[in-house]
Amino acid sequence: MNTYIEKGDEIILPIPTFAMFKFYAQLAEARIKEILYTSNLTFPAKKVLTTINKKTRLVILCNPNNPTGTPIDRKEIIQIIDKAQKYNALVLLDEAYYQYSGEECLDLIDKFNNLIIIRTFSKAYGLGGLRLGYAVSNPEIIKNMLKAGSPYSVNTVAMYAASVAIDDEDYVKWYVNEVKRAKKILYDTLAKLKIKTYPTSGNFLIGIGTVKQTQQLIDALNEILKK
Repeated sequence: MNTYIEKGDEIILPIPTFAMFKFYAQLAEARIKEILYTSNLTFPAKKVLTTINKKTRLVILCNPNNPTGTPIDRKEIIQIIDKAQKYNALVLLDEAYYQYSGEECLDLIDKFNNLIIIRTFSKAYGLGGLRLGYAVSNPEIIKNMLKAGSPYSVNTVAMYAASVAIDDEDYVKWYVNEVKRAKKILYDTLAKLKIKTYPTSGNFLIGIGTVKQTQQLIDALNEILKK
């Protein structure tokens, strides 16, 4: 946002999504075109594609999405990046939860010059308190972003922790599998209680139930934990 967005620039933002995207867009005084996810929380690919035009400066995608857990089909991501490129617009792809979905688009960096992928050490690596993330893009975009970034944006402790975490991929894989196993238990419990849920590719899910059902869920999970 600090590097490329100026007052009046148009940003396409599917919602609901991570709140900080809108926060920084508003801070830049951008024109935000919000596009609602569908009623069953699937990604509104067609609406995003038809909304991209010559005024578009940035398209923001979150895969899987926070807070819905919605995955975006790789073909749809490519279509969006391709159309945005034709209009000289950037695509910001948030892959904060890619370890849980098993889907990533890092290889597309070499195919498109308008793609920026951002990731974090806060989720699968369990280093949320360090506030550490990173961006991957082509050399020109990274060079421009470094000009806008703070020279003291990452502390030494965070960098050291990240280097250790990267070398311990076996633990990350184990942790992700444990989360998936726990998620299945939660899904099965919700189904037994007839609480409506939506498909998710993240380490979280959305369920809709009554207050009574919520208490029943808590009781059921406590019983599972005792075992």
